[in-house]
Amino acid sequence: MRTQFFEKGEERKEVLAYGYQNDEQKLGLRPDEWQYVMPGSYEFRAEVNNDNHLSITETLVEGDKKDLVFNLVNTVKVKFITTTSMDNVVLKFHSKLYQDGEEKYNIHRSNGKVILPRSYDVHLGSNLIPHIARGVVVSAEENQIIEMKVPVGILKLDYVDQGGSVMDVKDKRLWLSRIDSNGKLQRDRLSRADVKAIYLMEGRYHLKGWSKHGNFEEVEVDLKAGETKSIQMRDRG
Repeated sequence: MRTQFFEKGEERKEVLAYGYQNDEQKLGLRPDEWQYVMPGSYEFRAEVNNDNHLSITETLVEGDKKDLVFNLVNTVKVKFITTTSMDNVVLKFHSKLYQDGEEKYNIHRSNGKVILPRSYDVHLGSNLIPHIARGVVVSAEENQIIEMKVPVGILKLDYVDQGGSVMDVKDKRLWLSRIDSNGKLQRDRLSRADVKAIYLMEGRYHLKGWSKHGNFEEVEVDLKAGETKSIQMRDRG
């Protein structure tokens, strides 16, 4: 007997199949190669990816010569790139794909993933940028890169000493929390701010200075999409 694998009408020659009896592996089969198999009943299994766990049950008798054909569900390789709406800066977030409220895939921002071509709600993996892109269509085209624009504002930070002068701080950090609609702080995050900008979704935020540099006033700020806002954290001494 031999095994053959087909996807979208094209043969796949790199997939291995294994024969089982009573859930115990008895043999391995390389694709498109004839192989002698002892008579009996077998479950032949092959795993191509998470959406293609294939199984065929076959009973072989002496003298049989059979082709065992596996037809794969069509899947595609896709990667999501998230960029800001203001200046096309790439945000380094992983993505989670949902259908009907159920998580289907967790996709690494660099590696991407092989998935079923469908329509998904794409959730960004960030507490501070809780963006959801609904109805994102993944087509049947292979090796897709899908770019998603996120509406953000920009927050810039300076630490200021008691005399009102901007401090020369090389390692700027702050505790940054999103304030929800009930006025409660979401999970705190120690965020690096020694870059040109902190990108955030529209909303209200609570800022707490890093005590390494001084005793700073805590600040709450409203930020709108498309807005750039500069904040000074003042040392109270």
